[in-house]
Amino acid sequence: VGKMMVMLKWNSPKICSYPDSDDHLETMIHETYENWQQQLWDPTYFQDRAILAPTHEEVDKVNARMMSKLSCKETVYYSSDTILDIDVDFNYNESLYSTEFLNSIRMSGIPNHKLALKIGAPIMCLRNID
Repeated sequence: VGKMMVMLKWNSPKICSYPDSDDHLETMIHETYENWQQQLWDPTYFQDRAILAPTHEEVDKVNARMMSKLSCKETVYYSSDTILDIDVDFNYNESLYSTEFLNSIRMSGIPNHKLALKIGAPIMCLRNID
């Protein structure tokens, strides 16, 4: 059973199915972002291309693969992993908000606990205007 991902180039969207292994991930990255390492400093290069994936896990695989190809040092930033006392009400149950739980939350609209960046890596900033 394969998972669906969509590769978008401005004028030629393609739909690809790949098996559960990472074997075809490199081909998808190459097809969508051909010679991307030479284009890192071109501000328009990444505007015309995207890989759309159905889950955060699939997005993480693509991001990890592309970040591993950049040779510079990785810098890691972490989120806050505690609840402020002013946010606690009388029904507060500390066991519901453990550090492990707060660090594991993965959902749209909430940044991940760990953000790893490298010089030259493109960053997409999203803003919810809802």
